[in-house]
Amino acid sequence: MERFQVHPDGKCQLIEHRHSHSATKLAAIAGLVASALSLLVPLVFGMLRPSSQAAAQALVERYAAEEPEILRDEFLNSLLAAYRPTEVQSQLQAVSLDHLTLEVISDRHFIVWGLVGKDESAA
Repeated sequence: MERFQVHPDGKCQLIEHRHSHSATKLAAIAGLVASALSLLVPLVFGMLRPSSQAAAQALVERYAAEEPEILRDEFLNSLLAAYRPTEVQSQLQAVSLDHLTLEVISDRHFIVWGLVGKDESAA
């Protein structure tokens, strides 16, 4: 049995510990947490490179027409420097993560998601 004391500043302090097998419980919990962490679902959100400079400029006009010129320029440069889905998929394959899902979610964004860790082959 553990007893805790909560201080006025919100900190908690263990003031009594009576079971020697608590370390075993903590180790089991730590193992469960480690297993869960190996199955986290990563989410990568990225910008897509349009098919041409004209298509990129059209996106800037659509989404940033009222912004200052420097922001429009930065948006255009970001679009032109972004990856295409096929390039992202090739990068994932190169590091053995091609089991992850790449999904285009707008006219300028994609996400990559899926399971990673020791059980990824079951995904």
